[in-house]
Amino acid sequence: MGVKGLQSYMENNCGGKVCYRVNINQVIKEFREETTSTEVLILVDANSSLRHLLEGLDWMCGGQYNEYSERIHRFVNSIRDAGAEPIFFYDGPCLTQKRDEWIKRRVENYHRVQHLMNRIRTGECVAEVSAFILPTGISMFQRFILTEECKCKVIVTSEECDEEIALYAKQNPSKVVAIMAQDSDFVIYNAAKYYLSAQHLDLNDLSTRVYSSCELAKVNKLDPRWLPVVATLLGNDYLSQDSLRKFHFRITNWRRSGFPRHQILIPAVAKVISEKLTIGMSVEEMSSLLNREVFMNSATSQTENAIRSSLNSFLLLNVTGNTKQITDSYGKNLLDALMLHSNFNPMAAQVLVHSCVEHSNAFEDLTSQFKATALVYEPINSRYMGILRKHQEFKPGKNVIQEFSVWSEHSVKRARNVPVVFPPFEVDLLSLTQSADPTLISEKLKVLLWGITGKNVIDEQSFQSDLERLFLRINPKFYICSLVLYYLHQIEQLLNLTEVELFVSMFVILDSELYEFKHQIRAYPNYNAIHLATLFNRGIQAVGRIISILGPIFPSFSFSQKNFFDGVLFQKIFLQEIKIDKASESDRAKSIRSAIFDFMNFKV
Repeated sequence: MGVKGLQSYMENNCGGKVCYRVNINQVIKEFREETTSTEVLILVDANSSLRHLLEGLDWMCGGQYNEYSERIHRFVNSIRDAGAEPIFFYDGPCLTQKRDEWIKRRVENYHRVQHLMNRIRTGECVAEVSAFILPTGISMFQRFILTEECKCKVIVTSEECDEEIALYAKQNPSKVVAIMAQDSDFVIYNAAKYYLSAQHLDLNDLSTRVYSSCELAKVNKLDPRWLPVVATLLGNDYLSQDSLRKFHFRITNWRRSGFPRHQILIPAVAKVISEKLTIGMSVEEMSSLLNREVFMNSATSQTENAIRSSLNSFLLLNVTGNTKQITDSYGKNLLDALMLHSNFNPMAAQVLVHSCVEHSNAFEDLTSQFKATALVYEPINSRYMGILRKHQEFKPGKNVIQEFSVWSEHSVKRARNVPVVFPPFEVDLLSLTQSADPTLISEKLKVLLWGITGKNVIDEQSFQSDLERLFLRINPKFYICSLVLYYLHQIEQLLNLTEVELFVSMFVILDSELYEFKHQIRAYPNYNAIHLATLFNRGIQAVGRIISILGPIFPSFSFSQKNFFDGVLFQKIFLQEIKIDKASESDRAKSIRSAIFDFMNFKV
């Protein structure tokens, strides 16, 4: 999550050698000449890098996935054309010791979203707003495009990905030319020859800014090996800036309001390091000494542990695999198998390892009469966790899990216990997720349909066969989105058939390939259409989680949101800016409508 303000300090206060612009083509060419390497890699922090490709596209209305897909393709192709292969890394679950910071950011996002939703509800223009929230489920779509279309290697890490990216770079110095991200932690790691800024990337000439760790250390008269200590003493996710206030005031003689600026603070921190520490000290020795130096009479074992955790993190001593933390062999083998899938969802690791799950902000009005989407999909999420934990059904404490989710202003500040609902029939999830045997499709569908409906298909075999038969009539492109609509219409009864019709009309238009996509941000989006879009897309995320643990079951294109959703198009359909003439539709369109509505009308 970075050291706040460090990159701005490097850009504005350190001179041209610390932060400067480079051409990535030239960087790769020089690296090849220096290393004679036949394989050149750029490690990409997908969470921070791919979000910048959304600039200029709609996000409030739910996202423009076709246009976003084109930008991801261009990003990958530009790097490949320059002679390198990108590897994309995704975050796993939030670390316990970083939970407070995660909560703080979710609360900030809550107020940002509510401010925007209030403006939209009252009809104000939102075209020029600077706030930004990632569309719900965007990472699932990114991974689909990267793995299935671009054929890139994607790694979903065991925890936050920055440490594993840095470790990968350090272990492969003859192959990794650069890390691309927007996180000042990579300045501290000093893991690759170049740390490239995703925010400042220009795909037209493939240039961006470089942040040099060695030059930053040189400016402050330090050995680069001391950068982890600098990051610790400046404040980060382990050791907050507030907790270091007195120390910062003392070493800078700061007498004004607020905190000392980095151009004053960083040289003062460097001076403390130079005077108090020596190369070769262990983490334990540094933690003990710095605890006394920083906190003086207020030093405790807790503050020393925070310093130690920060140092271990920046020194890459914390990196461990999820499966090392699982004591039962079935669970370990299951998580290993799940992580091999391109659509692996990191929540599986939270359920199997951490006994705590999290749901971030969605773009919704949580002060309205609408039910919060986190609560709408709680039944599906509970059954998802029950499928994952079926092998632990009778073990103590496995029938409940702690959840951090944003469904009101204060909900995320404290975890609540959510029930884990186990399937009422035997499930060997490890066998299902490992197998591509088509004879197991019916067994996988039984688990999936129970996850969506909560219906006991063992007691009512006719229900499964009838529902399965109707479902399999649907075009595979619309499998996942039809399951979401079925849940919202038949199970939760939150959508009426008129609203279902809006979504199905969108599916038909997108399937026709006649819709002209345009990069567009609507100045006055419709409030109710935004609610429906968020409700739908959060469902894609929830249903997608269940599918991700069942192994091969649907064609890969079923996971591609560009096949069935476009936020701007949905607004136009909702507002009747596009007229739907079902009578003149093609036979294919009529077949799509008929199959989906036959499925929608099946009563539970």
